[in-house]
Amino acid sequence: MYFTDDLIKENGFCSIGLSYLPQILEFAIIVIIGFPIVLIEAMKFDDKFRMKKTIILLIILQLFCYIGFLLISIDKKLLCSRIVKYIPPGFFVFISCLICTILFSLTMLKDIRHIDKRNKDLKVNYQAMTDMLKDKIQLREFGEFCRYENCVENILFYQDYWRYKNLFNKTERNSSNVESLKSQEFSETESKPSHKIPHDESLQKSNLLSRFSERANSIISTSSILASTILNDGKEKNDKTYFNIVEKEAKKFYDNFIANNAIYEINIQSTIIKNINEKMKLMDEESESDLTMEEKIEEYYVIYDQAYREVIDNIYLNSYSNYVHQQEKSSKK
Repeated sequence: MYFTDDLIKENGFCSIGLSYLPQILEFAIIVIIGFPIVLIEAMKFDDKFRMKKTIILLIILQLFCYIGFLLISIDKKLLCSRIVKYIPPGFFVFISCLICTILFSLTMLKDIRHIDKRNKDLKVNYQAMTDMLKDKIQLREFGEFCRYENCVENILFYQDYWRYKNLFNKTERNSSNVESLKSQEFSETESKPSHKIPHDESLQKSNLLSRFSERANSIISTSSILASTILNDGKEKNDKTYFNIVEKEAKKFYDNFIANNAIYEINIQSTIIKNINEKMKLMDEESESDLTMEEKIEEYYVIYDQAYREVIDNIYLNSYSNYVHQQEKSSKK
């Protein structure tokens, strides 16, 4: 409209008057009523395959675009400014459409091409299944297949299991950082240079520097002791914090997959469930267990390994094999 209408080109969009009113009302209803409802519903999604984050990001970006359109359309100063001659209210509508295209259409096409390329190399063996599960896009596609097959709990177990395992890697890195900081402090203290007094100095100056040196050494020694105490206390607090995090995540994982009233019911042997239940009771803080904090962390690290192997076998025998056969049939059509 800007390039074809001389009046708008000369005076800007303030010459339009109330012609934008229907659009303004429509956008206002969407911003005030529509977006909050959609955002609240999106936050309720129990989606671990990335779609939830994409929807929430889209809603937030669209909200900024719509607010920009409303501000320029309602504010007379902005509507009649020279800036609007080059960035009209419709610019935000264009950006809104562009965001939708990039987030959904282009991203979806990219994922489809990636999946088609990777599915050509699918084979019915454990190594091929492991490679597929490590690929985030293929895992998401395989998760959708498992939803239709009513076995999505196995994929959710796989994802949460490795999130749980990565927690221990982070714990080890943080613990090593504390140790390295502690050793660095001691090495710096031990390597401090000692100042030698020349023999040709006067006795008075020598005594003065001697007293100063003793005072400095005393300060250094005290600082070293304080640093050691602080670092030891800090390490104990860090270890306790790490243990609390590990214990919390272990119980959360247990409630989600292993407990009697678990959210997701996985199909594993009763002996494995019994073994996990006994270990969880043994490591309960309120129990009279002789296990140290480090021993409990080691137990938490391996407590779900048997269940993981059982679930992986189920994925391979039931879901993955069917998925490969389905992809082979689709490629032959």
